[in-house]
This record gives sequence, structure tokens and C-alpha cells, in this order.
Amino acid sequence: MRALHIFIACLVLALLAGCQEKSNRLPVYKASGVLKYRDKPLDRATVSLYCPANGATSYSMTNPNGEFVLSTYETGDGAPEGEYIVTVTKMTENDDDGSYIDENGDIHEKRGGGGGGIRSLIPEKYSNQELSELRFTITPEGPNNVELNLQ
Repeated sequence: MRALHIFIACLVLALLAGCQEKSNRLPVYKASGVLKYRDKPLDRATVSLYCPANGATSYSMTNPNGEFVLSTYETGDGAPEGEYIVTVTKMTENDDDGSYIDENGDIHEKRGGGGGGIRSLIPEKYSNQELSELRFTITPEGPNNVELNLQ
């Protein structure tokens, strides 16, 4: 019986801790966009946002059309208000797998093959908060939609 009481007490404390976390959350606003590389949609790229003013971070993965919907606390919930630094990563699984970007900006990914590491298929400045010039402002009024075209 004592074990049951301890279990129930732990369960109640865990539930209260979960409620506390949600109460500390910043309000979020729906936010989405389209990511392109050299005017073409960028599929399966990771879009990450960081707001220096409030420390908020949001993220998404692009679909085949380069579209993304930001998530902060839950999938697709949006992002808190603020001015964000945007970083983008698009990696290949192996550094010698034959993946490349042609002169037209088309990404050709190959699966399998060689081994050893990963590499970026887009300029690495976009994956660095200190070098990225990409910005996205989230407002309560919206619409919070951005088109990012990497070169």
C-alpha cells in the first residue's frame, strides 16, 4: 500500500511539473515559409530560427516544394514573437557518395556508396548563426510567411 501512495505522489508531482513547463511557454504564432536554393525548392532541408532577444528557438523540415511550418513546443505550433536569425542546413549522408549541385543549382543526391562523414550541399554560411544574413520577423498580427531564396 505504501508503494502505491509513493507511486501516486510521484505521478502527481510529474503532472504538476508538466503543467509548470507549459505555463512558462511564450505565446506562439503560426509561421511558415518557402525555402529555395537558386530559385528552386529545397527539399529535406532543416530550417532553424533563433531569437537573441528572448532566446526562443523554432525549427522545421522542408517538403518537396520547399515549404515549411515552424514548430517551437509542438509540431506546427508556430514561433514566439521576435526578430529571428535563420539558419539552413542541407546535408548529404556521405562525403564521397557522388551527391553534387550542378551549374543550374540542381541538387543531385545519391544514396549509399562510399562512407565517411557528411557534407553540406549548400554554402555553409547559411548554417552558421554568426554568418547567416537570413532574418524572419514573427508578429502577433501576422501573416508570418517568408520566402527564403539562397544563392
